[in-house]
Amino acid sequence: MNHVLIDEFKLRQRKLSTPKYLKLEQVENHRRRVIQSAKQISQILKDGNEIIGVDCEMFEFDQSKTTEIGIGIISKYDTKVEHLVIDDYYQLRNKKRVPDNKDNFIYGISERVSLDKATERVINIFKNSKYIFGHAIKGDLSQLNIKFPGQVRFDTSTLHTNLCVAQEGIFTTRKKRLSHLCEIYTPKLSETPYHNAGNDIYVTGEILKRLGDVNYIKGLMSKLTGQEILERTRQDEVLRIVNLIPQLNRDLTNLLVSNQLDFPELISNPDIINYILSVQQNIYRRMLNHGAKEFWESKVELGMVGELFTLATPINTR
Repeated sequence: MNHVLIDEFKLRQRKLSTPKYLKLEQVENHRRRVIQSAKQISQILKDGNEIIGVDCEMFEFDQSKTTEIGIGIISKYDTKVEHLVIDDYYQLRNKKRVPDNKDNFIYGISERVSLDKATERVINIFKNSKYIFGHAIKGDLSQLNIKFPGQVRFDTSTLHTNLCVAQEGIFTTRKKRLSHLCEIYTPKLSETPYHNAGNDIYVTGEILKRLGDVNYIKGLMSKLTGQEILERTRQDEVLRIVNLIPQLNRDLTNLLVSNQLDFPELISNPDIINYILSVQQNIYRRMLNHGAKEFWESKVELGMVGELFTLATPINTR
């Protein structure tokens, strides 16, 4: 966390994620990319290619210990899955943070193998694969120390987030849990015992197929126009700023108390003002993108933030 010191007080730097799509052209381009992703998945499978996936389960109290590996292979015909239970750590059981479903593979028969043999099997399958998939797959590949340049990745968590923005107009960097995606895209599989690597990669493969259904994706996105998406995105950012302003005022109050200043003294000190604006310029720039002081006064009690916002007006917006 970044801070700026004023005497002994640490002023916390509060940031808002910058919406990527605050212009109609940007919104329309993003929606086209989401449809293009669906077309790409669909065409890959129609052409007879396979997409290879992996999922790992780790011991909850020591993430360096891989306890299960799920390997998935999806094609235009079906989804095949292997569930490898790592013999080295068979006795390690999750129970506190995630459920123990090591023995609850429902899409085939589990196989107990050593970690070395399991990793070797994954590498042999992946090294010849042009297309790969997973849910937050970067973490799984990193866990197994697997990297083959040039592969095309399909990450259901990212695809879902992109679709949410294209469909609903709400900017988010949050990745949804696999179980949540299953309820949305493949509800018939929602009773699957999750946190079993074999089950998880099977469900992930079925979700990916759904996200490659072009007509389905177009149907979801037809509910709002690009202009409506843009307006919802703007409204969402305004709401996030409104919710943040009380915290900014509390930060300023703490600054005054720590430095034994009153507010008139603070705003008469150029050094302190420059410090504050340098720390919070991200927020003030976001505010300036939406309107002047009067716009914000109609939505929230600005307090000290309002006075600083007036001083911040000369800051160039992005």
